[in-house]
Amino acid sequence: MRYRAAIDGVTITSKHIMSVSTSEISLNFAGDKLISSKTTIELSNVDYSYDDRQGTGGLFEAIDWYNSIVIVYDDETDELLWEGRLKKVEIDDGKMVTRLTVNDFIQDLVDTVCVINLLNVTPAEAVWEILTDASRLAIPESRLIKSGFEIGISQQQGTKLNVIYTTQANEKCIAVLEKLCKGSASHLFQRDNKIGFWVWTQYTGILGTPIYNSDILPGSYSQYTDDALIFNQYSIAWNNVGTVAYSTGTDSASSALYGAGKQFAIPEDSVEDTSASAFKILYVSSAGAAEIGAKILARHKDIKKICKFTTGYHLNYISLGDILDLRYSPFTREPVRVTSFKPSRDKRQIEFTCEYVNL
Repeated sequence: MRYRAAIDGVTITSKHIMSVSTSEISLNFAGDKLISSKTTIELSNVDYSYDDRQGTGGLFEAIDWYNSIVIVYDDETDELLWEGRLKKVEIDDGKMVTRLTVNDFIQDLVDTVCVINLLNVTPAEAVWEILTDASRLAIPESRLIKSGFEIGISQQQGTKLNVIYTTQANEKCIAVLEKLCKGSASHLFQRDNKIGFWVWTQYTGILGTPIYNSDILPGSYSQYTDDALIFNQYSIAWNNVGTVAYSTGTDSASSALYGAGKQFAIPEDSVEDTSASAFKILYVSSAGAAEIGAKILARHKDIKKICKFTTGYHLNYISLGDILDLRYSPFTREPVRVTSFKPSRDKRQIEFTCEYVNL
């Protein structure tokens, strides 16, 4: 593959790019995984074009390169392959190369302490503000799938909260985002080098994209059940005029079937203080806390049946949360919800993970 890159808006042609290699780390996030990536780009530095030493006239002498946006394309198809921030420039005179270490935006979530003060906002608004805060992460809006956040804001108008984190709390952004997502039945995900947001909603009975025998890679289907995340009661803190109260609820049928006491709690850890100011994340109303509690029980009160299968790349328009209509043998219009997708550009395939919605 031939690569083309842009660094701080300056185009690097394929003849100057010797190699591009990526290492990935999987991060457990709200029951799923986010992938943190680092890319190393080797540039030919025979004529000092990509040097940072004074007097060489190289690119990195001329610009303030740290945290510059780096974009990598497939030079033949013009497909965006990777985007992140430049963190390190290494000059190797022996091999006459310049090595660039570039972190993706997920890595910044891991490394950065969250400082935020938001009152009466939806979880989606809080997540958006943390990601785009100019004084912290400053992730460009172009790297976010804005439509998902807009849908989330609309869906979460009844479940607003206060989110207050100081420097002294020393909580990394990734941890705060996970708490916001887990506490609102929401997900952050990556697609095409962008960060998206999706809110879980109950299945309405409407069938989605049909999946036929011709779409499935033969022998790729598998299924299993998962009881690792069952909740049949909740306790969620809310702000009762400066004093914390708790909204609680129980699903009796789930308790009888799977055992009582499988509690979803916000906050997860006990807080002795009853003052609202002692809580970093706090719903602003009893109704909002109860709505979230009911949604959590609706999603997690039963054991989950999960399937995985691989399709051709022609289904790459399908997104997280979409309903698929399985129509290949032995299924007859079986609805499942997409909870994960792993595209492979090289193989032109996509691995889907889905949850059955009619149990």
